[in-house]
Amino acid sequence: MNIYDIARSADVTRWHSVPCHRYPSIAEHSFLVTMYACALTDAVYPDILPEEKLALVQFCLWHDMPETLTGDLATPLKRRLEASFPKGDSPIEKIEESLCPEYKRYKHQLPDRLKRIAKLADIMEAMKFIRSEGKGGVSQHIFQERQKTFSQLVKDSMTQYPELQWSAAEALLDELLNGTPTMIDFVDAFQ
Repeated sequence: MNIYDIARSADVTRWHSVPCHRYPSIAEHSFLVTMYACALTDAVYPDILPEEKLALVQFCLWHDMPETLTGDLATPLKRRLEASFPKGDSPIEKIEESLCPEYKRYKHQLPDRLKRIAKLADIMEAMKFIRSEGKGGVSQHIFQERQKTFSQLVKDSMTQYPELQWSAAEALLDELLNGTPTMIDFVDAFQ
């Protein structure tokens, strides 16, 4: 991928197979996943080393960049292919890695506990988007499925990495979905 392809990530959209009010770009999605991953890291893994956090940020920024060239493939298709091939041998995974060496490099450098944080951030972004912008019953189904996947990943991560504070991920998800925006009180700001 080159710098022109990176710029195109602002134009290539996601969620095209689901009825939505608007369709976010890969760039928007990647930015939000990165920001959510940073917030998750601060809550779940506050003692993270700076180089680990940098690796997480790099991975999150590149994690869907291959879709700039392939388009956003529906999750059920990706899952079916992953189930049909040994782990790491899905043709989509191989194509994405060959199209985007940066994605491949950052993915293989990232330790499992940080991949879990990135996946939680990705799921959070999907849940927030589909709840706000999705239309109809399929959106509700996707939201519930993502919520179940998120909870299971938190549960599994608690078992695999009990030294980290995984319950904080549930609290951040709740804040993302049910919180209120920060508002500037203009009257107090100018007095």
